[in-house]
Amino acid sequence: MIVHFLGLTVPLDAADIAGAGLWAVALSLGFSPLNQRLTEGLAQGLARLKPSRPGRPAGDFAPFDLVASLATGGLFLGIGALCNWAVDAGLGHSWAVSMGLMACVGCGVYELGRQDGERHREE
Repeated sequence: MIVHFLGLTVPLDAADIAGAGLWAVALSLGFSPLNQRLTEGLAQGLARLKPSRPGRPAGDFAPFDLVASLATGGLFLGIGALCNWAVDAGLGHSWAVSMGLMACVGCGVYELGRQDGERHREE
């Protein structure tokens, strides 16, 4: 499939899309505290831009959480596409999805350990 984006012609195939998605999930898991802070900060910033209605409490960011979450997901998808492109350029096309999958598993294990460590620190 060929995509025309900003005057550029970009050839995409299923492996590129899968690799970018896997890298995005891996980066989102690996940097989950940053992901959470970005989402919350963006939701608060969007809430400040829109004037508060009388019926809505000032600390209610619920309408903006979806937009903020989609924006940070798009950011991680873009960075994941760059990581996938770098692996594709460095190691070859056959390694791009494999490295994305390995990064996803590794970052998932890291996130489980990080959450377990936080839970034990709280006890």
